[in-house]
Amino acid sequence: MSQVVFVVGAGASREAGGPLMQDFLDIADKLRRNPREVGDALPAFNAVFEALGELDLAHAKSVLDVYNIESVFGAFEMARLCRRLGTYTEDQIDSLGPAIRRLIVKTLERSIKYPVERGTVRAPRPYDALGSLIAKIPTSGASPVAFITFNYDLALDYMIYSMRRDVDYFGAPAPLASGAIPLLKLHGSLNWGRCTECNNVAPWTVAEFFRTRHWGDLTDVSDVRLDLGSQLAHFQHCQKPCQPEAVIVPPTWNKTEYQASIVSVWQQAAKHLSEAEHIFVIGYSLPETDQFFRYLYALGTIGKARVKTFMVVDPSEDSARRFENLLGPTARYRFQHWHGLFSQSVVRIQSALGLPE
Repeated sequence: MSQVVFVVGAGASREAGGPLMQDFLDIADKLRRNPREVGDALPAFNAVFEALGELDLAHAKSVLDVYNIESVFGAFEMARLCRRLGTYTEDQIDSLGPAIRRLIVKTLERSIKYPVERGTVRAPRPYDALGSLIAKIPTSGASPVAFITFNYDLALDYMIYSMRRDVDYFGAPAPLASGAIPLLKLHGSLNWGRCTECNNVAPWTVAEFFRTRHWGDLTDVSDVRLDLGSQLAHFQHCQKPCQPEAVIVPPTWNKTEYQASIVSVWQQAAKHLSEAEHIFVIGYSLPETDQFFRYLYALGTIGKARVKTFMVVDPSEDSARRFENLLGPTARYRFQHWHGLFSQSVVRIQSALGLPE
């Protein structure tokens, strides 16, 4: 298991152009007003925003945050289970899950920037700086570093690819190549397809993607976008095409329905937390409603490892308070709050790990 664990939320991708949960739909709405930005995903975008009109009707008798992508995603899932959403037919309700997943994929792909420097595409900022830091951590065999993330985007995936390291998404039963980095995506990922033959979740790694594709002409280009998720239908597993819809788990309630797909991810996340000596939380605010992570952390951290560092990187004092209340006495003694941006924290993380500059 890994001694250093990074817990990464949407705020970590903010500086790379990624949306937060609260402004995700605003950015998606801006994109759909320029059809060239979303291409053939436009019907999916329109379907989501039309359905928001039905959710608006709920305000007369209840409170529902129709500006937050998590709330809307959860509401669409509940509508599918209850078979009710205003005047919508069951077929219309069933179409909302694929539509909002398509919207999420395309919005993230069009928002996150991969900078080009001297003809080379680098990991999004400030993930590139984090990758340089991780490269300084000594390794022999198993990786001393693991990532647990709530993000669907591919910023971490591309960072690991640019480090020329393998990625372990599920905690392989047999050891992967030396130095493979565990990347445990609790809610799924843009590059996870579902095989039409075996029905298993099949990640299309960035390395596999670029074996047959290239960026094209990078002359006079300052940044590019990575559209791997939109091309999932071209990915084959068991010599069959995968379903075009990315495996993305609703980030709120009812995760048990998806256990068969990614339960091993949650199991491995708990194991890594139990043996971590240094835990860095970046861009995740621990919302009051997220009981999933609270239980995962509480059960996962049962272990013999002594926590030497527990650092939260977030500008908000509220998130720091929530994390401090989550921690037991021993971990709370090691608690630190870096009141600033991800990019500003890399040097502080490096110092906490005792790494050379």
